[in-house]
Amino acid sequence: MKPILTILLLAATALPAPGASFSANPTADAFVTTGPTGNLAGNNYGGAGALALSAAGLPQGQLQSVLQFDLAGAISSFNSTYGAGQWSIQSVTLQLSASPANNAIFNPSSAGVVGISWMQNDSWTEGTGSPAAPGASGITFLSLQNTFLSGGDENLGTFSFSGATSGAFTYSLG
Repeated sequence: MKPILTILLLAATALPAPGASFSANPTADAFVTTGPTGNLAGNNYGGAGALALSAAGLPQGQLQSVLQFDLAGAISSFNSTYGAGQWSIQSVTLQLSASPANNAIFNPSSAGVVGISWMQNDSWTEGTGSPAAPGASGITFLSLQNTFLSGGDENLGTFSFSGATSGAFTYSLG
């Protein structure tokens, strides 16, 4: 999936008032992979300009993706609209756009389930690696598993994906 991503926040006041929305694109994104035999788990693909997801046990290995959003603009916008602290988030959606993979490190696109979580530890760096030139700095599959995922991370939902290689998909997060 390509990172033509948007997170949409909807806010409302406690009193009857029209809602407001705020859209944000990620400030950082990367995908990481184990590779077919675990051989790519130390590589970084933050400069690829795409996200990738694949379940464990597939021929090319498991792929996971991470995104960071700076929502300071949302806070400022809602504070300006409703007054500082006089609003709450009513819903959050994430939009992803699918595209065909064009490198042998990816598994073929197929239908499945996508889990989305909020990670407490967002100190990872994007890195500059790509499928054609993997990097050694920035987040890797190993560092994601060993450093950045924790029991305090929050599940935002599990969603069905059709396996499409084009189109936009919107997910309402918990």
